Amino acid sequence: MSERSIQLVGKSTYIVSLPKEWVRERGLGQKSKVILTRMSNGTLAIISGASDIKRATLPVNQDPDLAVKLLIAAYLDGYDSVTFTSDKAEIAESVRSALRRAMSRLVGFEILHQTPTELEIELAAEPKMLATESGLTRMSLLVESAVNLGLGSSSEAVSEDLDEVDEDSDKLNFMYIRRLRQSLTNPSPSASINLDPLSIFDILMTFRTLERCVDHSVALSKAWLENRNTIDDDTKEKIGKLAYATVEMLKAAVDAFIKKDVTKCTEISKRRSAMRSGEFAEVRRIQGVDPLLTYHISRIVDYSADIAETVLNEGYGFIR
Repeated sequence: MSERSIQLVGKSTYIVSLPKEWVRERGLGQKSKVILTRMSNGTLAIISGASDIKRATLPVNQDPDLAVKLLIAAYLDGYDSVTFTSDKAEIAESVRSALRRAMSRLVGFEILHQTPTELEIELAAEPKMLATESGLTRMSLLVESAVNLGLGSSSEAVSEDLDEVDEDSDKLNFMYIRRLRQSLTNPSPSASINLDPLSIFDILMTFRTLERCVDHSVALSKAWLENRNTIDDDTKEKIGKLAYATVEMLKAAVDAFIKKDVTKCTEISKRRSAMRSGEFAEVRRIQGVDPLLTYHISRIVDYSADIAETVLNEGYGFIR
């Protein structure tokens, strides 16, 4: 980091010099164009023109799980093109199948070209604008959908629907994490969500928290379907009320996070303590209830309070 002095040229033009090393690293020179982007916190970002397509070439060791992890990592790191290659043998069909399944969760990624020893995947399309508020709300609604599918259905054939909710959550989560990370590393107009780095960090953590909430809501519904025939009606009603109250708590936490509502966040944090000593204690005393049911609900409660406390910890509304 180096300190630069602002200079006044003429009567109304202010200029500041750029570090020589940075100019050379970016391949810039006299009359090169740069893009200035004003972030929401007043920070001014300088981008060296249109960013190039990020390409990655990755060796294949015939491990499907590793190939999928590498593809997801490249997607989240902002790569637009990923080529898997194998020098010694053909890429196994198990690897190709795993990558095709993974691409269903990565918005815009499609197979561009493939040979026996090469598989090229490229970003064909990407949303131009992403509203983080909408994404966070949609994630909380997926939790509600999963609970409704399990606890609100009399059909046994909902397992596939729950898996689809889980896949939708992954897809939404990956898409926003990719764009948010791009905004941190390359705040160009095409990638920027126009948020300061601290806000981006908070939103990233909240998306990850919500993805875990979806996981727990899906697991809760599957555990409910497995156990509901062994639970009496009174216990079913108590667990159901607790689950739906938890969903409403999570939705309230997300709304409070978006609005930076300190009062509501404080209420949600207190509500967690009350539920632990109240409704949860009552259900746990009932004999024969699968502890997984209360476990998954309690995790969503804890994550809801974590989301609310993010606002409190950053001092939104009373420190800034």
